[in-house]
Amino acid sequence: MTRKASRPARLLRRRAAAVALGAVVVTSVPGAGATAETQKVDARLDYVCRFPSGEQPVTVAVTAGLPAEAAVSQEIEPSDVATSVELPQAAVDELRSLGAATATPASALSIDLTQGAEKATTAWHGTGQPVPLPQTGPLSLGTSGDVAALSSGTPGDLTLTATTLDLDLTLLTDQGTPANTPSLSVSCTPKPGDPGSGHLATVRVTADASASPSDPPDSPGATPSESPGGDSARPAGPEPAAPRPTAPHKATAPPCHKNAADTLPLVAYITGLSNVTKLGGASLIPVSCSQINQGPSSLKPRPDGLHLLQHSTGRLFNGGAPRSVPGTSTFLTFGFTPTTARMVLEQTGPLTIDSDLNLTKGTGVTDLRVPLVLRVYDVRVNGTPLDVGPDCRTRGSLYSKDPDPAQDTQDHLHLQGTVTRQPNGVYAGYTLTTGGVLTSTLTIPPFTGCGVGEDLDKLLTASISGPDNFTKQVQGQVCAPDTVPRVPTECTEDGRPVVVPESQR
Repeated sequence: MTRKASRPARLLRRRAAAVALGAVVVTSVPGAGATAETQKVDARLDYVCRFPSGEQPVTVAVTAGLPAEAAVSQEIEPSDVATSVELPQAAVDELRSLGAATATPASALSIDLTQGAEKATTAWHGTGQPVPLPQTGPLSLGTSGDVAALSSGTPGDLTLTATTLDLDLTLLTDQGTPANTPSLSVSCTPKPGDPGSGHLATVRVTADASASPSDPPDSPGATPSESPGGDSARPAGPEPAAPRPTAPHKATAPPCHKNAADTLPLVAYITGLSNVTKLGGASLIPVSCSQINQGPSSLKPRPDGLHLLQHSTGRLFNGGAPRSVPGTSTFLTFGFTPTTARMVLEQTGPLTIDSDLNLTKGTGVTDLRVPLVLRVYDVRVNGTPLDVGPDCRTRGSLYSKDPDPAQDTQDHLHLQGTVTRQPNGVYAGYTLTTGGVLTSTLTIPPFTGCGVGEDLDKLLTASISGPDNFTKQVQGQVCAPDTVPRVPTECTEDGRPVVVPESQR
């Protein structure tokens, strides 16, 4: 049966034709720019959060520093951003009923950016440390992190207002093992009745006298440098008047601990950029945790030299589930309509890592294979929700050409890294333990399960799905948490990786 959309819905969908993967397109690259006098943000806001048992009132405190004034197109970079969420005892009791003794928070606070009639949305992300659940009284969960810089193409007052809050909790027992419910995602909205309570700050944007009318604006797309077409893939056109979020300077790392079932456990952070060819931009892969079970090594003589072979396995890890950290980003649909969404990569099968180092020639290659489904949710077009439903995802795994014909089955993503021995004997490039860059050119499958009351599958498939999407993943130095003593440059005291990689263009 064909579901026919109403005319207003069809208009909204046409404006959102590039929604799903574009939800993680980084709209520009940070540049240099001086800031004026700093104003302090210190707000206490009343929210309502939806727990499994029902709604609970919470208090959200937001602190940050922002310039009081900035020129047109100059970066407006928030500093010292921190969020604190105070849960009432009833919510704490509910967490305890799920088997939790500690809760580790990660937050995403949506921020409305308003300038005259123009509006866009960004998100302030943060992570926190494990907090023991109190026996009585409220629980305070603090998060902090580096957030996106902003810029505006026109003069006028730019207002920042806090709206929805997404709180992801990793729950552990008093033994440090995952609770009966290992993770809980809670959506929060401002308490009704006080529409102005979310106001955080106002930045005065002034005309830039040094700008020439002929100067081209920044492109809203930031793509990996190895992408076919390079900078030419960036969309052209005038810079919109709406404020534009930009890529964060530094990454924020989520909790990352070993898998207790692994015999030779390693943990490492990963991040990256992936081009979305149909959108002319690149999607950011948020910093996520990977758990690796390092396999044994073996030597094998071959005609071209002596090879050191190793087969390892692994998985993504976020809140006890094999998935990436959810990401929220803002991009420009058709170059002028601000659109935001959240996305997550879900691992649906084994992750394998096969390394082959030719000790004679001093060259090596690592092949990583993993099935990953992309799920998209919480889509907003110019601030208006576009309900794609809770199960909007690619029909199968993102996939790429596998160099092994026997494994070229179009049901997994294949990434490859290489390493070369330098004249001084040091190896440069990717290895499993030292990390580095892995690349691929992937195909995005059609979408399924998108829309509530209306079928949005074809819309998202036509706008996003297709081949030739270059991706560059960066893995940091691994931590071997069972090594005694632990290497302080590789592992924290509690067994997390020290190195947090940044995405590379």
